[in-house]
Amino acid sequence: MHTSCREHFSAKDIQFVAETLADTRASRRQLTAFLAEPTDRDAVLDNDRLLKVLLEQPQPISVSAQFYFYMLSRSVLKPYGRDITDYVASVLVSFVKPRRGGVSGTEIDTDAFYVTDMLAALKAVPSEQAYFIRAQIGDRALFLTGIFPQHLKLRAQSRGAPDIGFFEQVGSASYRQASRHRLARENALEEVYRVIADQFSEVRQCLNQLGDRLICLEPAGNPLS
Repeated sequence: MHTSCREHFSAKDIQFVAETLADTRASRRQLTAFLAEPTDRDAVLDNDRLLKVLLEQPQPISVSAQFYFYMLSRSVLKPYGRDITDYVASVLVSFVKPRRGGVSGTEIDTDAFYVTDMLAALKAVPSEQAYFIRAQIGDRALFLTGIFPQHLKLRAQSRGAPDIGFFEQVGSASYRQASRHRLARENALEEVYRVIADQFSEVRQCLNQLGDRLICLEPAGNPLS
């Protein structure tokens, strides 16, 4: 299962925040300590300057994928709250493989396209395994419809593959079923899954904006083949 991006920022992430927002060495030390408190950290991360510097630096910035995708996701998912942003960012992290030189150079795991194989696997697995599979189906459907809608459209047109509507329906249903499992409650994901299930189309459209405006990902191979 995914872990919280906000709880796994690296020392370099904290250094980037401190150096971007603080003007003196003393204030940098104070800001670094300030970021140790979750509530204060979240408030600091909403500073617009962080995203601006992150995106406008001409050279790759040495930050973690967790930090990078949380900041980008927060820019389009702010109305849905930090927990939804954090989960969606962790989905992006799980499917993106940073290349050497930082997260600004990335490629995707094309295995994400094979949702139908996972649906078939649900027919003969116990409840707990089915929970994890449903969560993965939801994640894959969200990633594909959010970041690669044009690829899905081309696949549907050229090969008769499932279209975006199929992935939206399957993703929403999978998250909703996962939200009802006891493991979702035990992992504090019940509400996250429910909200994304109820607003799957809206959330994936936010990711469409992210893909169009802020990030450039390339398939690790040809997802249309």
